[in-house]
Amino acid sequence: GSHASELVFPKDAVNGFYDAGQTSLIVIHVNIRSFLDKQAELKIRMDDINPDIICLTETWLDASTKEITFPGYDVLSRRDRESDPHGGVLMLSRSGMTIAGEIKISKDAERCWCMVYTNRGPIALCTWYRPPGESVEAIDSLAHEY
Repeated sequence: GSHASELVFPKDAVNGFYDAGQTSLIVIHVNIRSFLDKQAELKIRMDDINPDIICLTETWLDASTKEITFPGYDVLSRRDRESDPHGGVLMLSRSGMTIAGEIKISKDAERCWCMVYTNRGPIALCTWYRPPGESVEAIDSLAHEY
């Protein structure tokens, strides 16, 4: 089912990473609870923030959604939940951004990784959704994943 609730963006939702030239890399995380139902609102919010990378959890996507389009962004990495229509993670990077690339999609958890290359060295970013009640083994598997 769809949730009609408004997306919430706390004031500290944007984290800035800085390279040697003081150029910021803006990464934002949103627990979207249905990407397809909230694309329009997400686009309006992202136009204000203008992040380089968008990390989404609870995308509620499955194999029936073959391609994702989001204006101004490319799919960097995606992992859908296979067992039911909830969960899932998605990472988007601003179109034309050449400093990021997918490096791993977890086999054990709703988690995907990308590497962002900056003047100060690489930054590994992980988007992970851990559903309520998931076993502690999912946390333990993180230590062996990257």
